[in-house]
Amino acid sequence: MITGLIWRVTWSGAGLLVFWWLGYVLGDQLHRNGWLHALYWAGIAGTLMVLLALGYSIKKRYKAFPGRMVFWLQAHVVLTVLGNLLICIHVGGRTHALVPWMTFIVFLIVMISGQIGYFLHFYIKQKLAATKRALLEQGNSREEAEEELAWVIAGENLLSGWRRVHFPLNITLALALTLHIVSAVYYRGW
Repeated sequence: MITGLIWRVTWSGAGLLVFWWLGYVLGDQLHRNGWLHALYWAGIAGTLMVLLALGYSIKKRYKAFPGRMVFWLQAHVVLTVLGNLLICIHVGGRTHALVPWMTFIVFLIVMISGQIGYFLHFYIKQKLAATKRALLEQGNSREEAEEELAWVIAGENLLSGWRRVHFPLNITLALALTLHIVSAVYYRGW
């Protein structure tokens, strides 16, 4: 059960790191060929995609926000993965400044923690539903089933603890990104 989760997280994480590395390599090639404007626009587009992905967080807190929760979760995952790729292209080949690299490292930590949380969330939800259904089918009462599921519910509490780590990481990323944008605008002369 937990071994399957670890393998899924490991392979998914490895796949995303390869995906992002390929974006970095593409960005390096664009940089070497002088396509600097494409690199800047990739960073802007990637950042906008990640900002749009925040619609999921808004929908979780404000139920009146338009759209269904499932749509926003799927949009969150797709937009962050594609936004990450564009940001990796943006970073590609440029290793000359501290603030962009600091921002990129925080960015990678946030994205990896997001992927882990995504898998934990769905694994725990699926395991809880399947085990509860099996216990009820065996003739256990609802209370007996919930008592038997205490360890899975504890896992859901662990997920809540993960959110307490992921949210401050997002705040740190927002601050680093703001510093990066301000310094880029200053030094680029916009």
